[in-house]
Amino acid sequence: MPKRSQPTQADHRPEARKAAHTGFNFDDLPDSGYMRQPQVLEVVPFSPATMWRKIKKGEFVSPVRLSDRVTAFRVGDVRAWLKAQAEACGVAVSVEAE
Repeated sequence: MPKRSQPTQADHRPEARKAAHTGFNFDDLPDSGYMRQPQVLEVVPFSPATMWRKIKKGEFVSPVRLSDRVTAFRVGDVRAWLKAQAEACGVAVSVEAE
């Protein structure tokens, strides 16, 4: 099996993430659902390194370990974090979920 090349720093640019769009609609996901890191990075305004730094500092929602090698984020937790950030900036937000 060929070795997978390591991503370059350029892969974390918004343009690169946009090209890797997974085609999901965040608004259609139930609060009880889970999202993997690439999906989360499509709805939050920061890079993977910043996301993990914020998690470590307690400034972003913590992921849930689903198995030894699978970590995911609860959709409801991400939605609540986004709503709290918008409200902190004085933006009126209406978040509807299933």
